[in-house]
Amino acid sequence: MEIEDSPILQAMPRLGSPDDLRVAISFLRSLRGWNQKELAEASGVERGLISRYEQGQKVPSKSTLERLVAGGGLPFSLFEDTLPFIRLVRSALEGTADDDAATGASAIARSVSDAVHAVVAEALAGLTLLSEPEDEPGVESARARAEEQWLRLSRYPARDQRLLVEGAREFQTWAFAERLCVESEAAAAGDPSRALELAELALRVADLVPGGEGWRSRLQGYAWAHLGLARSAAGDLPGATDASSRARTLWAAGAPGEEGPLDERHVLQLIGPAV
Repeated sequence: MEIEDSPILQAMPRLGSPDDLRVAISFLRSLRGWNQKELAEASGVERGLISRYEQGQKVPSKSTLERLVAGGGLPFSLFEDTLPFIRLVRSALEGTADDDAATGASAIARSVSDAVHAVVAEALAGLTLLSEPEDEPGVESARARAEEQWLRLSRYPARDQRLLVEGAREFQTWAFAERLCVESEAAAAGDPSRALELAELALRVADLVPGGEGWRSRLQGYAWAHLGLARSAAGDLPGATDASSRARTLWAAGAPGEEGPLDERHVLQLIGPAV
Protein backbone atom coordinates (compact mmCIF):
# COMPACT_ATOMS: atom_id res chain seq x y z
CA MET A 1 0.00 0.00 0.00
CA GLU A 2 1.29 3.43 -0.96
CA ILE A 3 1.11 6.44 1.35
CA GLU A 4 1.28 9.81 -0.34
CA ASP A 5 3.31 11.72 2.23
CA SER A 6 4.67 11.29 5.73
CA PRO A 7 2.31 13.76 7.49
CA ILE A 8 -0.52 11.29 6.95
CA LEU A 9 1.27 8.89 9.25
CA GLN A 10 1.10 11.42 12.06
CA ALA A 11 -2.53 12.22 11.31
CA MET A 12 -3.60 8.59 10.95
CA PRO A 13 -4.63 7.98 14.59
CA ARG A 14 -7.11 10.83 14.29
CA LEU A 15 -8.20 10.22 10.71
CA GLY A 16 -8.47 6.47 11.01
CA SER A 17 -6.88 3.41 9.49
CA PRO A 18 -6.34 3.03 5.74
CA ASP A 19 -9.41 0.78 5.63
CA ASP A 20 -11.47 3.42 7.45
CA LEU A 21 -10.37 6.04 4.92
CA ARG A 22 -11.12 3.75 2.00
CA VAL A 23 -14.70 3.28 3.19
CA ALA A 24 -15.07 6.94 4.18
CA ILE A 25 -14.16 8.19 0.70
CA SER A 26 -16.74 5.88 -0.84
CA PHE A 27 -19.24 7.09 1.78
CA LEU A 28 -18.50 10.73 0.93
CA ARG A 29 -19.13 10.06 -2.74
CA SER A 30 -22.34 8.11 -2.08
CA LEU A 31 -23.76 11.01 -0.03
CA ARG A 32 -24.02 12.99 -3.24
CA GLY A 33 -24.98 10.04 -5.42
CA TRP A 34 -21.85 10.63 -7.51
CA ASN A 35 -19.63 8.28 -9.44
CA GLN A 36 -15.85 8.58 -9.21
CA LYS A 37 -15.68 10.84 -12.28
CA GLU A 38 -18.11 13.33 -10.72
CA LEU A 39 -16.16 13.45 -7.45
CA ALA A 40 -12.95 13.92 -9.46
CA GLU A 41 -14.43 16.86 -11.34
CA ALA A 42 -15.74 18.49 -8.17
CA SER A 43 -12.52 18.04 -6.16
CA GLY A 44 -9.81 18.31 -8.79
CA VAL A 45 -8.39 14.94 -7.71
CA GLU A 46 -7.71 12.49 -10.55
CA ARG A 47 -10.31 9.79 -11.03
CA GLY A 48 -7.65 7.11 -11.11
CA LEU A 49 -6.40 8.18 -7.69
CA ILE A 50 -9.91 8.11 -6.25
CA SER A 51 -10.31 4.58 -7.56
CA ARG A 52 -7.04 3.52 -5.91
CA TYR A 53 -8.07 5.18 -2.61
CA GLU A 54 -11.39 3.34 -2.58
CA GLN A 55 -9.74 0.02 -3.38
CA GLY A 56 -7.27 0.50 -0.54
CA GLN A 57 -4.29 0.51 -2.89
CA LYS A 58 -3.19 3.98 -1.89
CA VAL A 59 -3.66 6.21 1.16
CA PRO A 60 -4.35 9.89 0.43
CA SER A 61 -2.56 12.71 2.16
CA LYS A 62 -4.53 14.97 4.45
CA SER A 63 -4.39 17.77 1.89
CA THR A 64 -5.88 15.45 -0.75
CA LEU A 65 -8.57 14.35 1.69
CA GLU A 66 -9.40 17.99 2.31
CA ARG A 67 -9.82 18.54 -1.44
CA LEU A 68 -12.07 15.49 -1.75
CA VAL A 69 -14.21 16.54 1.19
CA ALA A 70 -14.46 20.14 -0.02
CA GLY A 71 -15.47 18.84 -3.44
CA GLY A 72 -18.27 16.90 -1.76
CA GLY A 73 -19.50 20.08 -0.09
CA LEU A 74 -18.86 19.07 3.52
CA PRO A 75 -16.72 20.66 6.26
CA PHE A 76 -13.62 18.58 6.93
CA SER A 77 -14.51 18.40 10.64
CA LEU A 78 -17.78 16.68 9.73
CA PHE A 79 -15.91 14.18 7.57
CA GLU A 80 -13.63 13.43 10.52
CA ASP A 81 -16.71 12.83 12.68
CA THR A 82 -17.83 10.04 10.34
CA LEU A 83 -14.63 8.05 10.84
CA PRO A 84 -15.34 6.75 14.39
CA PHE A 85 -18.75 5.60 13.17
CA ILE A 86 -17.21 3.81 10.19
CA ARG A 87 -14.61 2.20 12.43
CA LEU A 88 -17.26 0.97 14.89
CA VAL A 89 -19.49 -0.40 12.12
CA ARG A 90 -16.55 -2.23 10.59
CA SER A 91 -15.75 -3.70 13.99
CA ALA A 92 -19.35 -4.84 14.40
CA LEU A 93 -19.31 -6.51 11.00
CA GLU A 94 -16.06 -8.25 11.88
CA GLY A 95 -17.49 -9.39 15.21
CA THR A 96 -15.01 -7.44 17.34
CA ALA A 97 -17.33 -4.71 18.68
CA ASP A 98 -18.85 -4.91 22.16
CA ASP A 99 -22.25 -3.54 23.30
CA ASP A 100 -20.77 -0.19 24.32
CA ALA A 101 -19.22 0.17 20.88
CA ALA A 102 -22.53 -0.63 19.20
CA THR A 103 -24.31 1.95 21.35
CA GLY A 104 -21.64 4.48 20.48
CA ALA A 105 -22.00 3.70 16.80
CA SER A 106 -25.74 4.34 16.93
CA ALA A 107 -25.25 7.68 18.65
CA ILE A 108 -22.57 8.76 16.19
CA ALA A 109 -24.71 7.63 13.26
CA ARG A 110 -27.62 9.78 14.39
CA SER A 111 -25.38 12.77 14.95
CA VAL A 112 -23.61 12.42 11.61
CA SER A 113 -26.86 11.84 9.74
CA ASP A 114 -28.46 14.96 11.21
CA ALA A 115 -25.39 17.06 10.50
CA VAL A 116 -24.96 15.77 6.95
CA HIS A 117 -28.58 16.41 6.06
CA ALA A 118 -28.47 19.94 7.42
CA VAL A 119 -25.15 20.86 5.81
CA VAL A 120 -25.98 19.41 2.40
CA ALA A 121 -29.43 20.98 2.37
CA GLU A 122 -28.05 24.39 3.24
CA ALA A 123 -25.24 24.09 0.70
CA LEU A 124 -27.60 23.04 -2.07
CA ALA A 125 -30.17 25.77 -1.72
CA GLY A 126 -28.45 28.51 0.25
CA LEU A 127 -31.30 28.38 2.73
CA THR A 128 -31.42 29.48 6.32
CA LEU A 129 -32.38 26.41 8.32
CA LEU A 130 -35.07 27.46 10.77
CA SER A 131 -35.27 26.30 14.36
CA GLU A 132 -38.90 27.43 14.62
CA PRO A 133 -41.59 27.58 11.93
CA GLU A 134 -42.55 30.96 10.54
CA ASP A 135 -46.03 32.38 11.04
CA GLU A 136 -48.51 30.42 8.95
CA PRO A 137 -49.58 32.46 5.89
CA GLY A 138 -53.09 32.49 4.46
CA VAL A 139 -54.20 29.68 2.17
CA GLU A 140 -53.59 31.45 -1.13
CA SER A 141 -50.28 32.88 0.05
CA ALA A 142 -49.19 29.46 1.26
CA ARG A 143 -50.01 27.89 -2.10
CA ALA A 144 -48.22 30.65 -4.00
CA ARG A 145 -45.16 30.16 -1.81
CA ALA A 146 -45.33 26.39 -2.35
CA GLU A 147 -45.37 26.96 -6.11
CA GLU A 148 -42.21 29.08 -5.87
CA GLN A 149 -40.56 26.48 -3.65
CA TRP A 150 -41.39 23.71 -6.12
CA LEU A 151 -39.84 25.67 -8.97
CA ARG A 152 -36.63 25.87 -6.95
CA LEU A 153 -36.67 22.29 -5.71
CA SER A 154 -37.48 20.74 -9.08
CA ARG A 155 -34.03 21.72 -10.39
CA TYR A 156 -32.35 19.17 -8.12
CA PRO A 157 -32.11 15.37 -8.37
CA ALA A 158 -34.60 13.33 -6.32
CA ARG A 159 -31.93 12.41 -3.75
CA ASP A 160 -31.10 16.04 -3.07
CA GLN A 161 -34.77 16.98 -2.97
CA ARG A 162 -35.28 14.68 0.00
CA LEU A 163 -32.28 16.18 1.78
CA LEU A 164 -33.71 19.63 1.25
CA VAL A 165 -37.18 18.93 2.59
CA GLU A 166 -35.70 17.19 5.64
CA GLY A 167 -33.12 19.90 6.32
CA ALA A 168 -35.01 23.12 5.60
CA ARG A 169 -38.11 23.98 7.60
CA GLU A 170 -39.49 26.24 4.87
CA PHE A 171 -40.42 23.12 2.88
CA GLN A 172 -42.23 21.49 5.81
CA THR A 173 -45.70 22.93 5.20
CA TRP A 174 -49.11 21.54 4.27
CA ALA A 175 -49.11 23.62 1.09
CA PHE A 176 -45.83 22.15 -0.10
CA ALA A 177 -47.03 18.60 0.64
CA GLU A 178 -50.16 19.41 -1.35
CA ARG A 179 -48.07 20.80 -4.21
CA LEU A 180 -45.98 17.63 -4.36
CA CYS A 181 -49.17 15.59 -4.51
CA VAL A 182 -50.39 17.68 -7.44
CA GLU A 183 -47.09 17.09 -9.26
CA SER A 184 -47.25 13.36 -8.48
CA GLU A 185 -50.77 13.06 -9.84
CA ALA A 186 -49.77 14.92 -13.01
CA ALA A 187 -46.81 12.59 -13.54
CA ALA A 188 -48.71 9.34 -12.87
CA ALA A 189 -49.84 8.66 -16.44
CA GLY A 190 -46.57 9.44 -18.21
CA ASP A 191 -43.88 8.72 -15.61
CA PRO A 192 -45.07 6.41 -12.80
CA SER A 193 -41.58 6.19 -11.25
CA ARG A 194 -41.41 9.96 -10.88
CA ALA A 195 -44.96 9.99 -9.53
CA LEU A 196 -43.87 7.52 -6.84
CA GLU A 197 -40.86 9.64 -5.88
CA LEU A 198 -43.01 12.75 -5.57
CA ALA A 199 -45.76 11.03 -3.59
CA GLU A 200 -43.20 9.55 -1.19
CA LEU A 201 -41.63 12.97 -0.82
CA ALA A 202 -45.06 14.48 -0.11
CA LEU A 203 -45.60 11.85 2.58
CA ARG A 204 -42.26 12.72 4.15
CA VAL A 205 -43.21 16.40 4.20
CA ALA A 206 -46.57 15.52 5.75
CA ASP A 207 -44.77 13.63 8.52
CA LEU A 208 -42.66 16.72 9.28
CA VAL A 209 -45.39 19.37 9.24
CA PRO A 210 -46.08 20.80 12.71
CA GLY A 211 -49.61 20.86 14.08
CA GLY A 212 -52.19 18.85 15.96
CA GLU A 213 -52.58 15.11 15.52
CA GLY A 214 -55.93 15.36 13.74
CA TRP A 215 -54.63 17.85 11.21
CA ARG A 216 -51.43 15.91 10.56
CA SER A 217 -53.42 12.69 10.24
CA ARG A 218 -55.55 14.18 7.47
CA LEU A 219 -52.49 15.59 5.70
CA GLN A 220 -50.80 12.20 5.86
CA GLY A 221 -53.98 10.58 4.56
CA TYR A 222 -53.96 13.04 1.65
CA ALA A 223 -50.38 12.07 0.79
CA TRP A 224 -51.08 8.33 1.15
CA ALA A 225 -54.03 8.67 -1.24
CA HIS A 226 -51.69 10.10 -3.88
CA LEU A 227 -49.11 7.42 -3.15
CA GLY A 228 -51.83 4.86 -3.85
CA LEU A 229 -52.51 6.49 -7.21
CA ALA A 230 -48.81 6.45 -8.08
CA ARG A 231 -48.45 2.78 -7.08
CA SER A 232 -51.47 1.91 -9.20
CA ALA A 233 -49.95 3.74 -12.18
CA ALA A 234 -46.73 1.79 -11.62
CA GLY A 235 -48.61 -1.52 -11.71
CA ASP A 236 -48.24 -2.23 -7.98
CA LEU A 237 -51.87 -3.05 -7.26
CA PRO A 238 -51.32 -4.66 -3.81
CA GLY A 239 -49.24 -1.63 -2.81
CA ALA A 240 -51.92 0.70 -4.13
CA THR A 241 -54.59 -1.12 -2.11
CA ASP A 242 -52.46 -0.88 1.03
CA ALA A 243 -51.80 2.84 0.46
CA SER A 244 -55.52 3.53 -0.07
CA SER A 245 -56.34 1.65 3.12
CA ARG A 246 -53.79 3.70 5.06
CA ALA A 247 -55.14 6.88 3.52
CA ARG A 248 -58.70 5.98 4.51
CA THR A 249 -57.67 5.19 8.09
CA LEU A 250 -55.62 8.36 8.52
CA TRP A 251 -58.24 10.57 6.94
CA ALA A 252 -60.96 9.12 9.19
CA ALA A 253 -58.76 9.68 12.27
CA GLY A 254 -59.07 13.43 11.79
CA ALA A 255 -62.25 15.16 12.89
CA PRO A 256 -64.46 16.81 10.23
CA GLY A 257 -63.05 20.23 9.39
CA GLU A 258 -59.50 19.28 10.35
CA GLU A 259 -58.57 18.83 6.70
CA GLY A 260 -58.40 22.63 6.45
CA PRO A 261 -57.89 23.65 2.83
CA LEU A 262 -57.33 20.09 1.57
CA ASP A 263 -59.92 18.83 -0.91
CA GLU A 264 -61.84 16.07 0.87
CA ARG A 265 -63.88 15.11 -2.21
CA HIS A 266 -60.71 14.54 -4.20
CA VAL A 267 -59.25 12.33 -1.47
CA LEU A 268 -62.41 10.22 -1.38
CA GLN A 269 -62.31 9.90 -5.18
CA LEU A 270 -58.71 8.65 -5.02
CA ILE A 271 -59.17 6.09 -2.26
CA GLY A 272 -62.63 4.86 -3.31
CA PRO A 273 -65.18 3.26 -1.01
CA ALA A 274 -64.13 1.04 1.87
CA VAL A 275 -64.14 -2.65 1.03
